[in-house]
Amino acid sequence: MKKIIDKIVKSIKSKVDIEPEIGIVVSFGLSEIIDRIEDRVELPFKDIDGLVTLGKDATTCKFYFGTIAGKKVVVMYDRLHYYQGYKPSEVVLPIYALKELGCKVLVNSSAVGAINKRIKVGDIVLFSDHLNFSNRNPLIGVDCEPYGVRFFDMTNAYNYDLLNQAYTVGKNLGIGLKKGVYIEFMGPNGETPAEIHMAQIMGADVVGFHVANEVVAARYCGMEVIGVSLVTNHASAFSRSKIRYEDIKYNRQVASGYFGEYLYSLIKSL
Repeated sequence: MKKIIDKIVKSIKSKVDIEPEIGIVVSFGLSEIIDRIEDRVELPFKDIDGLVTLGKDATTCKFYFGTIAGKKVVVMYDRLHYYQGYKPSEVVLPIYALKELGCKVLVNSSAVGAINKRIKVGDIVLFSDHLNFSNRNPLIGVDCEPYGVRFFDMTNAYNYDLLNQAYTVGKNLGIGLKKGVYIEFMGPNGETPAEIHMAQIMGADVVGFHVANEVVAARYCGMEVIGVSLVTNHASAFSRSKIRYEDIKYNRQVASGYFGEYLYSLIKSL
């Protein structure tokens, strides 16, 4: 694995002369923060040696390098999706690349569904912890241990001090952020009502498909993590009608402006 990571990083450095300190993962459709990047350099995943892209990921996934509020950053727009057919260890290669490029903090953002009734569509939720029910782990089958032993502690997966700092940023903006536990299922189909009821019993507040394994990889390689999500729909247990992607897409577009403003202020505070 180390050879693949080195190949990816070497390819990136041959095209971009920026050493970022903060990495930001942005879900597809929540691109407003990209417009805030100064001296922006775009690098599609498909142009990076060693980084395999499948399906639509080949056209949507990109790195954007530059500065935001005086901070050197790299925004990872969209992510590699398990349902395209990757191995778990392949999906997180971009996360390891962020570490090797110099990122000490990962702001991992996502779009999620609400499980807890106190959380509404349009809310921004900060992750206090997660439950990984995806049946995946990016460290399974890894042929070397470049960042140390794989039996590492996940007690502070989402850095507690950064969580409070991120909450204060929202408060100062007048945004009523929520804190909650994220649960991850395999996807790409939505969850059944029974699965959501189980998640409620277990203490989950929001649900999604992609974040937990990225966080495992980020913590494995030593990055501190802030998890922040936009709620784009209610999970199946709350809805009498079917969940439609068109509604999720619309809700994401409506919220993109203030979600981007929050991310900008968060990055500025780091």
